[in-house]
Amino acid sequence: MEDLPGWVNTMKHIIFVILLCFASTTFAQSGGDSSIDDIEGLFKEEEAQDERRDDREAQRASERRRKKEEAPDEIEDLKKLETFSDIAVIQKRYLPKTKRFEFFIAGATNLNDAFFVGNGLNARLGYSFTEKWSVEGMFSYIQNDNRDVTSELLERGVTTDGSVSTDSYMGLDLKWTPIYGKYSYFNEKIIPFDLYFTLGFGQTDPRVGSSSAGTRFAEADSSYTIKLGTGQIFALTKWMAFRWDMSFHMIHADTTVRLRADNSIVSQDSGFNNNLFLSVGLSFFFPEANYR
Repeated sequence: MEDLPGWVNTMKHIIFVILLCFASTTFAQSGGDSSIDDIEGLFKEEEAQDERRDDREAQRASERRRKKEEAPDEIEDLKKLETFSDIAVIQKRYLPKTKRFEFFIAGATNLNDAFFVGNGLNARLGYSFTEKWSVEGMFSYIQNDNRDVTSELLERGVTTDGSVSTDSYMGLDLKWTPIYGKYSYFNEKIIPFDLYFTLGFGQTDPRVGSSSAGTRFAEADSSYTIKLGTGQIFALTKWMAFRWDMSFHMIHADTTVRLRADNSIVSQDSGFNNNLFLSVGLSFFFPEANYR
């Protein structure tokens, strides 16, 4: 083969260089486009995360505004709160009683005596071992007066010798307080209360009715008494409370009617007599509760 002219060889070298440059450029462009796509994908993913985060924040802010708008203004609106989402009240006892003394002073009246009007004073001193259990000593004095019907019966010659009422009572109670709650006072104030029950035993100094005839008189010995009761304590402060008490006394009385002339016995009777008393007053608690 004859040698090619020099310009032909030169053209070959130029074409080879051009082809080499074109191939390099093409490879670089294809590789560069892939890298740019990856970078752009990262930016787009970050922007999507930011948008999702903004959406969540906006949703939370909207939820907070909704709950604030739906916050109850009245006590009865508390039922609208969502369970485990909104909490109305979490509070310890406003008036704790554990290891405290209670002094109760009250006016008392007999509600069920058909022949006597009985009004007096009721004083109690108790000690609470726990919030539910306590003991209480009690003394009451009742001033009895004849009802109008009793006086009319006496004028008509009808005897009331057999009627028995309470002049005074002294005893000891076991008090159980199973219920604790709160009252709403005209949607303006919440008043905590305790509901209790008592079982007691004591002694009654009874009063017996007068005779229509002046020739006879009645007497009764001090009698043992079984007492059942219930009541409520409404906390006013951490040391003072309003309290009402309803007590049912079952009095075992032995009565004797005698002639005034020779003190001879006309009749004798033994049995239970029932008295129902209502006491209303104030309770004072001490010492100061420092464990609440």
